[in-house]
Amino acid sequence: MKIDVGDDGEVIVEREQPDEFWSVVEKQEKIYGNLSTPEPDWGTDVGAEEFD
Repeated sequence: MKIDVGDDGEVIVEREQPDEFWSVVEKQEKIYGNLSTPEPDWGTDVGAEEFD
C-alpha cells in the first residue's frame, strides 16, 4: 500500500501495482541465488537395472 498525506491533511491510500513476475524473480535471485544446476552425471549404466 502507498499512503500519502497532503499539505491540507488529506490522506490518500493507493494500492501499489504488483511487480511483473520476472522482476520479482530477479529480485529474489539477487537475494537467494540462482537455483539452476547443470545436468547430473547419471553414469554409463543409467537405465540398465533389471527388475524381476
